[in-house]
Amino acid sequence: MKKIIFLLTIILVFISTFHVFAEDLCSPTLSTVYFGNGVGRGIATYGEANTSTIKLMSIFMANLDDPNEQQDYEFKLAFNNSSGTITDIIEAARQTLGDNWPTLLVAFLLRDTYILSLLPDSIVQEFNDFLTNRTIQEMIAPTSSIDDVNNHVSSYKSDIGEGKKVILVAHSQGNIFANWSFQRLSSSEQNYFTIVPVASPESIVRKSLVGHIRFSDDLVIAGVEAGKALVGLLPPLASNDSDNVNSPWPWDNDSDWLSHGFKKAYLVDPSAKYFIINGIINSENLLPDPPTSAEQGTITVTLTWGSNPDVDLHIYEPTGRHVYYASKQGQFGYLDVDDTNGYGPEHYYVSCQDLVDNASAIGRYRFGVNYYYGYSPEVATLTVKTPSAEATYSKILNSYRGSAGNNSMIPVADVVVSRNPISGRFDFTIEAR
Repeated sequence: MKKIIFLLTIILVFISTFHVFAEDLCSPTLSTVYFGNGVGRGIATYGEANTSTIKLMSIFMANLDDPNEQQDYEFKLAFNNSSGTITDIIEAARQTLGDNWPTLLVAFLLRDTYILSLLPDSIVQEFNDFLTNRTIQEMIAPTSSIDDVNNHVSSYKSDIGEGKKVILVAHSQGNIFANWSFQRLSSSEQNYFTIVPVASPESIVRKSLVGHIRFSDDLVIAGVEAGKALVGLLPPLASNDSDNVNSPWPWDNDSDWLSHGFKKAYLVDPSAKYFIINGIINSENLLPDPPTSAEQGTITVTLTWGSNPDVDLHIYEPTGRHVYYASKQGQFGYLDVDDTNGYGPEHYYVSCQDLVDNASAIGRYRFGVNYYYGYSPEVATLTVKTPSAEATYSKILNSYRGSAGNNSMIPVADVVVSRNPISGRFDFTIEAR
């Protein structure tokens, strides 16, 4: 029985090893579901986003009518490293509003004019200033590195090129990055990409086939709405549901009293959970099948770059075979997409049968780039995928080297493949170079 494989899309700055059995190597995927994290009850962390992705995957798989459909989906984390200071609202409320801060904060966020009239004007102004300066700054122009968006887009493009539909479940600030990423896709790629928006601070969603979900009692988004109103910006997507599970009292440690967290609020409330799970299923049904411009494989590598004409992908297979534009057919893999007009992609894959049937295919695969021709410095982005892991890397290329660089590629990443002779288990290690 096929094992459900969980993939993580992150920048790997360390060595990671993953295990998989031969039976899982040759299972094609039809759709990729990403979770784009936002802010829960504090600064966005990889651990929290990771557990949210796993919970989303588990609930989704358990709700499929046909267990055989599980093999059609893979789940990935598109991690956003935003500092996420939106929940500084809470700390500011404690400091500014005193002992009665829970009641007064709720009144402030929901714009209860009677309770607000009981506050000194200086307190109201101080909190207005805070919302304007901090909340709006984070939720409208979050401090996310452009590397996050570049990595997300590279992964989306790679999946679409391999014939997969891409469904992005975006929570909170993750909707901001989802909209940015959608705009970075080509008009053709946008046909096979959609967003399932959850608790979005955005006033629009660039593409959703199923609508959105937002609790009326989501105090974080209510705070964003209040802050946006202060500076004359359009409000977030309208509330259309309520949290019927969590306690509204902040002293209940087992409850998400803000009604904002993805894992503790939106994946727990029955109607919100129903929307998310069915949003994925309906999105998959409504998206057209992408044309396959690149093959799926046990190991795949996708190279993209900017507007300069030509950056080349180079591969050295375990036997030393050099695969590149002048020698596309390797001993175990194939450079099936080559580009000389800017942006890419270029794509290489190793088929599952080659890996299973050829002992000499086991070993180290080295991947790198050569800036063949261009007019200015360029950034090459490489997405490396194995059956159980994915990593995206970027390299700054200062000047082109032409054919002189063909035999001295700039190394980016390695994949080391080994196989246990007793269990038959394959180990994949992705190493940054």
